[in-house]
Amino acid sequence: MHRIIMLFICTGLYFSMPVMAQITLPKTFDFTAQKNVFSYDSIKELLNNMATQQTHSDDVLLNVLLATPAHKRQYVFPALHDNKGMPKKILSHPEIAVYKGKVPTDIPPQLADFAREYLAYLPTSYYLFLDPDYWREYDKDAPKLPTSFLSEGQNKIKHTPHRGEFFTFPSVQSLYHLSPQTQKNYKKTDLTEQDVKRLFSTVKALETYLTDREDADELEFALLGLLSRSDNMAKDIAWPFLSLVNRLKTVRPEKEVESIFRDQGWKNSAEFIDKADRILKAYRVHYLDPMVAVQLNKIRAYPADAPTTEALENLRMYANLHDAHPGDVYFVEPYLEDIRNNLKPEFILKISTPIYME
Repeated sequence: MHRIIMLFICTGLYFSMPVMAQITLPKTFDFTAQKNVFSYDSIKELLNNMATQQTHSDDVLLNVLLATPAHKRQYVFPALHDNKGMPKKILSHPEIAVYKGKVPTDIPPQLADFAREYLAYLPTSYYLFLDPDYWREYDKDAPKLPTSFLSEGQNKIKHTPHRGEFFTFPSVQSLYHLSPQTQKNYKKTDLTEQDVKRLFSTVKALETYLTDREDADELEFALLGLLSRSDNMAKDIAWPFLSLVNRLKTVRPEKEVESIFRDQGWKNSAEFIDKADRILKAYRVHYLDPMVAVQLNKIRAYPADAPTTEALENLRMYANLHDAHPGDVYFVEPYLEDIRNNLKPEFILKISTPIYME
Protein backbone atom coordinates (compact mmCIF):
# COMPACT_ATOMS: atom_id res chain seq x y z
CA MET A 1 0.00 0.00 0.00
CA HIS A 2 2.80 2.39 0.89
CA ARG A 3 4.56 1.71 -2.42
CA ILE A 4 1.41 2.61 -4.35
CA ILE A 5 0.79 5.79 -2.39
CA MET A 6 4.38 6.92 -2.68
CA LEU A 7 4.35 6.74 -6.51
CA PHE A 8 3.60 10.44 -6.79
CA ILE A 9 5.29 11.67 -3.60
CA CYS A 10 8.48 13.59 -4.29
CA THR A 11 11.61 11.52 -3.72
CA GLY A 12 13.84 14.57 -3.18
CA LEU A 13 17.26 15.20 -4.67
CA TYR A 14 20.35 16.22 -2.73
CA PHE A 15 23.07 18.52 -3.97
CA SER A 16 26.40 16.77 -4.55
CA MET A 17 29.44 17.85 -2.58
CA PRO A 18 31.73 19.64 -2.72
CA VAL A 19 30.83 21.28 -6.04
CA MET A 20 27.33 22.39 -5.11
CA ALA A 21 28.46 23.47 -1.65
CA GLN A 22 29.65 26.71 -3.20
CA ILE A 23 26.04 27.78 -3.75
CA THR A 24 24.15 29.59 -1.01
CA LEU A 25 20.47 28.73 -1.16
CA PRO A 26 18.09 31.68 -0.93
CA LYS A 27 15.83 31.92 2.12
CA THR A 28 12.79 31.35 -0.06
CA PHE A 29 14.20 28.12 -1.54
CA ASP A 30 11.36 25.87 -0.43
CA PHE A 31 10.13 23.19 -2.81
CA THR A 32 7.04 22.36 -0.75
CA ALA A 33 5.93 26.00 -0.81
CA GLN A 34 6.26 26.43 -4.57
CA LYS A 35 2.78 25.11 -5.23
CA ASN A 36 2.40 26.91 -8.54
CA VAL A 37 5.63 25.61 -10.06
CA PHE A 38 5.39 22.61 -12.39
CA SER A 39 6.00 19.42 -10.40
CA TYR A 40 9.09 17.84 -11.91
CA ASP A 41 9.51 15.43 -9.01
CA SER A 42 6.23 13.72 -9.87
CA ILE A 43 7.52 13.15 -13.39
CA LYS A 44 10.89 11.91 -12.10
CA GLU A 45 9.30 9.43 -9.72
CA LEU A 46 7.03 8.15 -12.49
CA LEU A 47 10.04 7.68 -14.77
CA ASN A 48 11.99 5.79 -12.14
CA ASN A 49 9.09 3.42 -11.54
CA MET A 50 8.30 2.84 -15.20
CA ALA A 51 11.98 2.29 -16.04
CA THR A 52 12.10 -0.79 -13.82
CA GLN A 53 9.18 -2.66 -15.33
CA GLN A 54 7.78 -3.71 -18.68
CA THR A 55 4.83 -1.55 -19.66
CA HIS A 56 2.57 -0.91 -22.60
CA SER A 57 1.47 2.49 -21.34
CA ASP A 58 4.20 4.46 -23.13
CA ASP A 59 1.53 6.76 -24.56
CA VAL A 60 0.46 7.75 -21.05
CA LEU A 61 4.00 8.68 -20.09
CA LEU A 62 4.56 10.52 -23.37
CA ASN A 63 1.42 12.62 -22.85
CA VAL A 64 2.54 13.52 -19.33
CA LEU A 65 5.99 14.54 -20.55
CA LEU A 66 4.70 16.59 -23.46
CA ALA A 67 2.55 18.57 -21.01
CA THR A 68 5.78 20.13 -19.74
CA PRO A 69 5.71 23.82 -20.78
CA ALA A 70 8.12 24.47 -23.67
CA HIS A 71 10.41 26.77 -21.69
CA LYS A 72 10.64 24.20 -18.86
CA ARG A 73 11.73 21.29 -21.04
CA GLN A 74 15.39 22.31 -20.98
CA TYR A 75 15.49 21.26 -17.30
CA VAL A 76 13.64 17.95 -17.75
CA PHE A 77 14.18 16.36 -21.16
CA PRO A 78 18.01 16.06 -21.26
CA ALA A 79 17.84 13.64 -18.31
CA LEU A 80 15.46 11.37 -20.22
CA HIS A 81 18.26 10.43 -22.59
CA ASP A 82 20.42 9.29 -19.67
CA ASN A 83 17.68 6.96 -18.41
CA LYS A 84 18.43 3.50 -19.79
CA GLY A 85 14.87 2.39 -19.13
CA MET A 86 13.28 5.03 -21.35
CA PRO A 87 11.33 3.51 -24.28
CA LYS A 88 12.76 4.33 -27.72
CA LYS A 89 9.32 5.58 -28.73
CA ILE A 90 9.66 8.42 -26.20
CA LEU A 91 13.31 9.24 -26.79
CA SER A 92 12.80 9.38 -30.56
CA HIS A 93 9.83 11.74 -30.35
CA PRO A 94 10.86 14.95 -32.20
CA GLU A 95 10.03 17.23 -29.26
CA ILE A 96 12.17 15.11 -26.90
CA ALA A 97 14.98 13.97 -29.21
CA VAL A 98 16.23 17.54 -29.78
CA TYR A 99 17.23 17.81 -26.10
CA LYS A 100 19.76 14.99 -26.20
CA GLY A 101 23.10 16.35 -24.99
CA LYS A 102 21.69 19.85 -24.49
CA VAL A 103 22.26 21.97 -21.38
CA PRO A 104 19.88 24.62 -19.97
CA THR A 105 20.42 28.13 -21.27
CA ASP A 106 18.08 30.03 -18.93
CA ILE A 107 20.08 30.13 -15.70
CA PRO A 108 19.12 32.09 -12.54
CA PRO A 109 21.43 35.03 -11.77
CA GLN A 110 22.46 33.42 -8.49
CA LEU A 111 24.02 30.53 -10.43
CA ALA A 112 25.70 32.47 -13.24
CA ASP A 113 29.25 32.06 -11.89
CA PHE A 114 28.63 28.43 -10.97
CA ALA A 115 27.21 27.64 -14.41
CA ARG A 116 30.19 29.12 -16.25
CA GLU A 117 32.58 26.85 -14.35
CA TYR A 118 30.63 23.66 -13.70
CA LEU A 119 27.58 23.42 -16.00
CA ALA A 120 29.38 21.26 -18.56
CA TYR A 121 30.12 18.67 -15.85
CA LEU A 122 26.78 18.75 -14.03
CA PRO A 123 24.71 15.51 -14.23
CA THR A 124 21.49 16.02 -16.15
CA SER A 125 19.45 14.93 -13.11
CA TYR A 126 20.48 18.19 -11.41
CA TYR A 127 19.19 20.41 -14.20
CA LEU A 128 15.89 20.64 -12.28
CA PHE A 129 17.60 22.91 -9.77
CA LEU A 130 18.70 25.35 -12.47
CA ASP A 131 15.12 26.50 -13.04
CA PRO A 132 14.96 30.23 -12.16
CA ASP A 133 11.48 29.73 -10.69
CA TYR A 134 13.02 27.74 -7.84
CA TRP A 135 15.14 30.78 -6.99
CA ARG A 136 12.49 33.45 -7.36
CA GLU A 137 10.78 35.01 -4.36
CA TYR A 138 7.03 34.59 -4.09
CA ASP A 139 4.35 36.53 -2.30
CA LYS A 140 3.14 33.78 0.04
CA ASP A 141 -0.08 35.64 0.84
CA ALA A 142 -1.09 35.88 -2.81
CA PRO A 143 0.61 33.10 -4.80
CA LYS A 144 0.54 33.57 -8.55
CA LEU A 145 1.88 31.69 -11.52
CA PRO A 146 5.33 32.96 -12.54
CA THR A 147 5.06 35.35 -15.48
CA SER A 148 7.29 33.07 -17.54
CA PHE A 149 4.79 30.22 -17.06
CA LEU A 150 2.41 31.82 -19.56
CA SER A 151 2.82 32.52 -23.23
CA GLU A 152 3.01 36.10 -24.49
CA GLY A 153 -0.67 35.99 -25.41
CA GLN A 154 -1.72 34.53 -22.07
CA ASN A 155 0.31 37.14 -20.19
CA LYS A 156 -2.13 39.75 -21.45
CA ILE A 157 -4.99 38.01 -19.69
CA LYS A 158 -5.41 39.01 -16.06
CA HIS A 159 -7.42 35.97 -15.01
CA THR A 160 -5.39 33.34 -13.15
CA PRO A 161 -7.29 30.04 -13.15
CA HIS A 162 -8.41 28.59 -9.85
CA ARG A 163 -7.43 25.03 -8.95
CA GLY A 164 -11.02 23.97 -9.50
CA GLU A 165 -10.75 25.11 -13.10
CA PHE A 166 -7.37 23.48 -13.61
CA PHE A 167 -8.88 20.28 -12.31
CA THR A 168 -11.76 20.32 -14.79
CA PHE A 169 -10.37 21.46 -18.12
CA PRO A 170 -8.39 19.12 -20.40
CA SER A 171 -6.00 21.81 -21.61
CA VAL A 172 -4.30 24.82 -20.09
CA GLN A 173 -5.16 27.06 -23.04
CA SER A 174 -8.91 26.58 -22.58
CA LEU A 175 -8.67 27.94 -19.06
CA TYR A 176 -8.18 31.46 -20.39
CA HIS A 177 -11.46 31.57 -22.30
CA LEU A 178 -13.96 31.11 -19.50
CA SER A 179 -17.20 33.06 -19.54
CA PRO A 180 -18.43 34.67 -16.28
CA GLN A 181 -21.36 32.24 -16.26
CA THR A 182 -19.03 29.26 -16.60
CA GLN A 183 -16.94 30.46 -13.68
CA LYS A 184 -20.11 30.99 -11.64
CA ASN A 185 -21.26 27.44 -12.40
CA TYR A 186 -17.96 26.07 -11.16
CA LYS A 187 -18.68 27.38 -7.68
CA LYS A 188 -22.00 25.55 -7.30
CA THR A 189 -22.00 22.91 -4.57
CA ASP A 190 -24.37 21.54 -1.97
CA LEU A 191 -21.63 21.35 0.67
CA THR A 192 -22.14 23.67 3.65
CA GLU A 193 -20.12 24.90 6.61
CA GLN A 194 -22.33 22.73 8.78
CA ASP A 195 -21.21 19.68 6.80
CA VAL A 196 -17.58 20.46 7.61
CA LYS A 197 -18.34 20.89 11.32
CA ARG A 198 -20.40 17.70 11.40
CA LEU A 199 -17.58 15.82 9.69
CA PHE A 200 -15.17 16.84 12.46
CA SER A 201 -17.62 15.98 15.24
CA THR A 202 -18.44 12.64 13.61
CA VAL A 203 -14.78 11.66 13.40
CA LYS A 204 -14.45 12.37 17.13
CA ALA A 205 -17.62 10.38 17.81
CA LEU A 206 -16.23 7.46 15.80
CA GLU A 207 -12.95 7.64 17.73
CA THR A 208 -14.94 7.38 20.97
CA TYR A 209 -17.08 4.55 19.59
CA LEU A 210 -14.05 2.54 18.52
CA THR A 211 -11.93 3.03 21.65
CA ASP A 212 -14.25 3.60 24.63
CA ARG A 213 -15.62 0.06 24.87
CA GLU A 214 -14.69 -3.27 26.44
CA ASP A 215 -14.11 -5.00 23.10
CA ALA A 216 -12.12 -2.11 21.58
CA ASP A 217 -9.12 -4.29 20.72
CA GLU A 218 -11.28 -6.97 19.12
CA LEU A 219 -13.22 -4.40 17.08
CA GLU A 220 -10.03 -2.73 15.84
CA PHE A 221 -8.56 -6.12 14.93
CA ALA A 222 -11.72 -7.02 12.99
CA LEU A 223 -11.80 -3.72 11.07
CA LEU A 224 -8.12 -3.82 10.15
CA GLY A 225 -8.42 -7.49 9.26
CA LEU A 226 -11.17 -6.71 6.76
CA LEU A 227 -9.06 -3.86 5.37
CA SER A 228 -5.99 -6.06 4.92
CA ARG A 229 -8.07 -8.69 3.08
CA SER A 230 -9.72 -6.13 0.80
CA ASP A 231 -9.64 -7.00 -2.88
CA ASN A 232 -9.69 -3.30 -3.85
CA MET A 233 -7.25 -1.43 -1.65
CA ALA A 234 -7.11 1.46 -4.14
CA LYS A 235 -10.83 2.09 -3.55
CA ASP A 236 -10.36 1.92 0.22
CA ILE A 237 -7.72 4.65 0.03
CA ALA A 238 -9.65 6.86 -2.40
CA TRP A 239 -12.95 6.58 -0.44
CA PRO A 240 -11.80 5.95 3.16
CA PHE A 241 -15.08 6.86 4.86
CA LEU A 242 -17.06 4.57 2.54
CA SER A 243 -14.60 1.81 3.35
CA LEU A 244 -14.95 2.36 7.10
CA VAL A 245 -18.75 2.37 7.15
CA ASN A 246 -18.95 -0.79 5.02
CA ARG A 247 -16.53 -2.60 7.32
CA LEU A 248 -18.35 -1.36 10.44
CA LYS A 249 -21.64 -2.75 9.14
CA THR A 250 -19.93 -6.08 8.58
CA VAL A 251 -18.90 -6.48 12.22
CA ARG A 252 -21.57 -4.45 14.09
CA PRO A 253 -25.38 -4.30 13.79
CA GLU A 254 -26.45 -1.90 11.06
CA LYS A 255 -28.91 -0.06 13.29
CA GLU A 256 -26.16 0.57 15.83
CA VAL A 257 -23.85 1.94 13.13
CA GLU A 258 -26.55 4.14 11.62
CA SER A 259 -27.32 5.65 15.02
CA ILE A 260 -23.76 7.04 15.23
CA PHE A 261 -24.34 9.21 12.19
CA ARG A 262 -27.93 10.20 12.99
CA ASP A 263 -26.76 11.38 16.41
CA GLN A 264 -24.34 13.74 14.64
CA GLY A 265 -27.07 15.29 12.50
CA TRP A 266 -26.75 13.24 9.30
CA LYS A 267 -29.83 11.73 7.67
CA ASN A 268 -28.00 8.42 7.50
CA SER A 269 -24.54 6.94 6.92
CA ALA A 270 -24.92 7.37 3.15
CA GLU A 271 -25.12 11.16 3.51
CA PHE A 272 -22.06 11.13 5.76
CA ILE A 273 -20.08 9.03 3.26
CA ASP A 274 -20.96 11.31 0.35
CA LYS A 275 -20.10 14.58 2.11
CA ALA A 276 -17.05 13.30 4.01
CA ASP A 277 -15.24 11.71 1.07
CA ARG A 278 -16.05 14.69 -1.17
CA ILE A 279 -14.59 17.14 1.35
CA LEU A 280 -11.42 15.07 1.69
CA LYS A 281 -10.96 14.76 -2.09
CA ALA A 282 -11.52 18.48 -2.61
CA TYR A 283 -8.93 19.13 0.08
CA ARG A 284 -6.39 16.97 -1.76
CA VAL A 285 -6.88 18.91 -5.00
CA HIS A 286 -5.66 22.10 -3.28
CA TYR A 287 -2.27 20.48 -2.78
CA LEU A 288 -2.09 19.13 -6.31
CA ASP A 289 0.09 20.83 -8.91
CA PRO A 290 -2.31 22.41 -11.46
CA MET A 291 -0.44 20.95 -14.43
CA VAL A 292 -0.62 17.48 -12.88
CA ALA A 293 -4.35 18.04 -12.39
CA VAL A 294 -4.73 18.68 -16.11
CA GLN A 295 -2.88 15.45 -16.87
CA LEU A 296 -5.03 13.44 -14.47
CA ASN A 297 -8.02 14.28 -16.64
CA LYS A 298 -6.19 12.64 -19.54
CA ILE A 299 -5.55 9.58 -17.39
CA ARG A 300 -9.26 9.38 -16.56
CA ALA A 301 -10.07 9.49 -20.28
CA TYR A 302 -7.59 6.72 -21.11
CA PRO A 303 -9.45 3.75 -22.69
CA ALA A 304 -10.84 1.34 -20.13
CA ASP A 305 -9.81 -1.59 -22.32
CA ALA A 306 -6.17 -0.43 -22.51
CA PRO A 307 -3.61 -3.08 -21.47
CA THR A 308 -3.53 -3.10 -17.68
CA THR A 309 -0.11 -2.40 -16.18
CA GLU A 310 0.99 -1.54 -12.66
CA ALA A 311 2.08 1.93 -13.79
CA LEU A 312 -1.28 2.68 -15.41
CA GLU A 313 -3.20 1.38 -12.41
CA ASN A 314 -1.11 3.57 -10.11
CA LEU A 315 -1.90 6.60 -12.24
CA ARG A 316 -5.60 5.80 -12.21
CA MET A 317 -5.52 5.37 -8.45
CA TYR A 318 -3.88 8.76 -8.06
CA ALA A 319 -6.57 10.26 -10.28
CA ASN A 320 -9.28 8.74 -8.08
CA LEU A 321 -7.71 10.30 -5.01
CA HIS A 322 -8.38 13.71 -6.57
CA ASP A 323 -11.73 13.05 -8.24
CA ALA A 324 -13.46 16.18 -6.93
CA HIS A 325 -16.10 18.52 -8.35
CA PRO A 326 -14.80 22.06 -9.05
CA GLY A 327 -17.49 23.55 -6.82
CA ASP A 328 -16.32 21.40 -3.91
CA VAL A 329 -12.73 22.55 -4.52
CA TYR A 330 -13.81 26.19 -4.32
CA PHE A 331 -15.89 25.51 -1.21
CA VAL A 332 -13.23 23.86 0.99
CA GLU A 333 -10.63 26.58 0.44
CA PRO A 334 -11.41 28.50 3.69
CA TYR A 335 -11.33 25.27 5.70
CA LEU A 336 -8.02 23.74 4.55
CA GLU A 337 -6.19 24.23 7.85
CA ASP A 338 -9.16 22.98 9.91
CA ILE A 339 -9.49 19.91 7.69
CA ARG A 340 -5.82 19.07 8.11
CA ASN A 341 -5.90 19.57 11.88
CA ASN A 342 -9.00 17.43 12.36
CA LEU A 343 -8.45 14.63 9.84
CA LYS A 344 -4.71 14.16 9.39
CA PRO A 345 -3.68 10.78 10.82
CA GLU A 346 -0.51 10.35 12.84
CA PHE A 347 0.72 7.90 10.23
CA ILE A 348 -1.75 6.69 7.58
CA LEU A 349 -4.63 5.18 9.57
CA LYS A 350 -7.22 7.17 11.52
CA ILE A 351 -10.36 5.59 13.02
CA SER A 352 -9.17 2.32 11.41
CA THR A 353 -9.36 3.67 7.87
CA PRO A 354 -6.62 4.95 5.51
CA ILE A 355 -7.12 8.71 5.40
CA TYR A 356 -4.47 9.82 2.91
CA MET A 357 -3.68 13.54 2.85
CA GLU A 358 -1.10 15.35 0.69
